Amino acid sequence: TITDDHDNAIKYFGKALEYNAKRPQSFDTGSLHDWLSSVYINKRDFAGAVPHAQEAVSIKDRTVGQDNPLTLLAVLHLGQAY
Repeated sequence: TITDDHDNAIKYFGKALEYNAKRPQSFDTGSLHDWLSSVYINKRDFAGAVPHAQEAVSIKDRTVGQDNPLTLLAVLHLGQAY
């Protein structure tokens, strides 16, 4: 069942970022920031989404490049956050 429990999603994505802190510039960290930005967007907390979306774009651009579909998805989320 989908619950739309945004606060718990934010909590657990935050935990995942803590666990991944030793690899702050990894593709996985970029994905976590991207997913977290999506949760904030769905919660309509755009101010909360922007820094995560920006970080996702920055990391994914460096790790897989501008033309990668996952980087483009992160850019889309950044646009939605604004």
